[in-house]
Amino acid sequence: MATSHPSTGPSRSPGPGPVDDEFLLFPTSFAQQRLWFLNQLIPNKAVYVADVAVRLEGDVDVAALRWALTAMIERHESLRTTFVAIDGEPFQRVTERIVVPLEVLDVGSVERAREAASRLALEQFDLEVGPLWRVALVRVAREQSILVLCIHHIVTDGWSMGVFFSELSALYNARVSNQDVSLPHLRIQYADFAVWQRRQLQGERLAELLGYWRHQLDGLTVLELPTDHPRGAGPTFRGGSVPLLLPAEATGGLRVLAQEQGATMFMAVTAVFAALLARYSRQSDIAIGTPIAGRSHSELEPLIGFFVNTIVLRCDLRGDPSYRKLLRATRERALGAYAHEDLPFEKLVEELQPERDLSRNPIFQVTCQLHEHSTTDIRTPTPSRDGSQPSLRFAWATPPVRDQAKFELALNLWAAGCGMAGRLSYSADLFERATAERMARHFAQLVAGVVAEPDLPLSRVTILSAAERNRELVQYNQTAREVPSTCVHELVEAQVERTPDAVAVIGGGRQLSYRELNERANTLAHLLLDLGAGRDRLVGLQLPRSPDLIVALLGVLKSGAAFLPLDPSDPEARRLQIVSDAQPIAVLDRLPALAPRADAPAVRVEPCDSAYVIYTSGSTGSPKGILIEHHSLANYISWFSRTVLSGASRIPFITRIGFDASLKQVFAPLVCGMPVWLPLDEAVMDPVTLASEVAAHAGVALNCVPSHWETILEAMESGRAPSLNSSLITLMLGGDPFPPRLAERTFRLMPAVRVWNLYGPTETTSNALAAQLEPGAPVTVGSPIDNVQALVLDEHRQPVPAGVPGELYLGGEGLARGYLNQPELTARQFTG
Repeated sequence: MATSHPSTGPSRSPGPGPVDDEFLLFPTSFAQQRLWFLNQLIPNKAVYVADVAVRLEGDVDVAALRWALTAMIERHESLRTTFVAIDGEPFQRVTERIVVPLEVLDVGSVERAREAASRLALEQFDLEVGPLWRVALVRVAREQSILVLCIHHIVTDGWSMGVFFSELSALYNARVSNQDVSLPHLRIQYADFAVWQRRQLQGERLAELLGYWRHQLDGLTVLELPTDHPRGAGPTFRGGSVPLLLPAEATGGLRVLAQEQGATMFMAVTAVFAALLARYSRQSDIAIGTPIAGRSHSELEPLIGFFVNTIVLRCDLRGDPSYRKLLRATRERALGAYAHEDLPFEKLVEELQPERDLSRNPIFQVTCQLHEHSTTDIRTPTPSRDGSQPSLRFAWATPPVRDQAKFELALNLWAAGCGMAGRLSYSADLFERATAERMARHFAQLVAGVVAEPDLPLSRVTILSAAERNRELVQYNQTAREVPSTCVHELVEAQVERTPDAVAVIGGGRQLSYRELNERANTLAHLLLDLGAGRDRLVGLQLPRSPDLIVALLGVLKSGAAFLPLDPSDPEARRLQIVSDAQPIAVLDRLPALAPRADAPAVRVEPCDSAYVIYTSGSTGSPKGILIEHHSLANYISWFSRTVLSGASRIPFITRIGFDASLKQVFAPLVCGMPVWLPLDEAVMDPVTLASEVAAHAGVALNCVPSHWETILEAMESGRAPSLNSSLITLMLGGDPFPPRLAERTFRLMPAVRVWNLYGPTETTSNALAAQLEPGAPVTVGSPIDNVQALVLDEHRQPVPAGVPGELYLGGEGLARGYLNQPELTARQFTG
């Protein structure tokens, strides 16, 4: 187990001394007190157990090893300490004698040794009964063994493990060589420290420490990392870890940068980690916890005990600093924190009283630690008197990997040759392993980037590999598909030629064939031309859902004009506001009696001409007209008909005409030879009636918003509506977020249905992204449709990693011309 970086701050109070012998019970330190309370609360008590593995190279004398362990127990009171509660408060109880048996396991292979070590690490401790540590000798081969120590953190820390194995090695080798060993005199024990700590942390010193930390952490924001899973009510401590490797070149470059700024490698690593967290969270105020040895007095250095303290480093990335600038600031913060390290983190939490949230660690949620050793030999405090080599070599080994996590993320690094290696631990409650692997790669990429360009604003230092950038910017947007250079009404006219007598519109007790629909639309188009219609002119349509509305939509397009939907159910004030802004040449609230005409108007409509203007309030509440051109509408309807509507025989037109979702329900069936199906008005309003109408047909594709579908689903689940399993083959939801729970319920009730999640603002012709969902898979917005490009960028217009929120930039065929009569808004929203 690696040690925490040592304390560097000055001592401002006398060191601890031995306590009077009349103490039978000793107070706990602040850190022990908090850990004791956590041990009572959490179900997974093994989460606060440290497990350390040491390679023993040589033939092990088991009797000598048992003697050395007994000597360690006699030397360090913490190894024979248990805890007792009095009136709900914990106290330390030091026993005169305690037996810790040495378990010897012969396993015969490294793999079985790992399994045995992992089993040992998962066993829990009883803090009141003790002992609070156990040890096993796992024999792999004749001169190859692993000594596994599992010990509760309440009596140890990382530094202590160095002390334990250093002294154990010295004692063992002295025993087998029949020599004396001189270990450092222990003037005090851990219990003395706990008493001293509580006495000295009061008055002016406590006020000074608290004042510093209050100022440093004032206004600190909670880190909000994007997670793969929703945050639960409290942690389960399920976790995992992924490896991380920094090559020698990047490590060396980081070391040079640190030296130039008078900083340590820990400071350099922390600055990079903060920059990574800022990119993932899109926050500029990042708090990182880090353990500090807590041994600012020399008397504490040779002791075993829970001295480690946690300090908080707050990294400020406002103003998009360069890495060099961030490193300087991190150095200053770290030095200030070291100088005020004597305040126990537990006392800080008690005094600051952050908002209670059992799902988060208080104050900080991530940690960073640079370990002092990895797999090097363990130092012994004194050599043998004759200078001979020890009979048994002790060396750090990789401890058993435990799937536990105390924090959302924990970065641990150590020296590995000329580079650095490490692991990124993560909470499995929040993150998938693939996400942690991606973060680890991005950390390494960011290190290489800041080493190469330390004075570049951090937003411009890429964290994506070349392959990732190519995937997000190029491969993801390979959506090119040839679409005929034509308009939607021309596609409908082509269908009229193919199936003139097929039913084109059905509803309201009426039906029109394709020929009838086309001829009536021709007649209306001629009439509109007489009224001044033409290219880039607007015609308002204030008609209810009816066959006449379908005729009107086609007639306006044939005249070369663009249609302006005016929903009759909207408040009159809104409709008047739209008309006043758009200035259409006419508003049709009913169709005149029209004699059918077979000849279409001789109007040349170009793909870049206006097709329609739909007004949407958006987030401002003030209606703004969005102008869509013919090529965008034709591209969308062609993609939708070919991809989503494939295999269906009908789709109900149930969406109000003022919403662009209605367009797919009208034009997509017409270009496919299907009828535009207009269910009864009561069916649109009542989920039971709509389900009954859908159930009466086969091969139905249904498009609605998620909340509407949920009411239909509830009606089916309760038995009020018939099952749609034999009629509904495709479900398309859009307009609002698709709740994952709704997807689960849908697939459970209708396992064979094809479910699509459609996403896109009105500015991109109804939908720009689409995903066909699978049972059990995450609900996503999918990928761009034909001839549409999508980028997710941060506030600096740099690509964000997968899973990280950003601004969605859409381009390509679906893009609107802009906002009607609002050139400034168009210039802001539509970028070059």
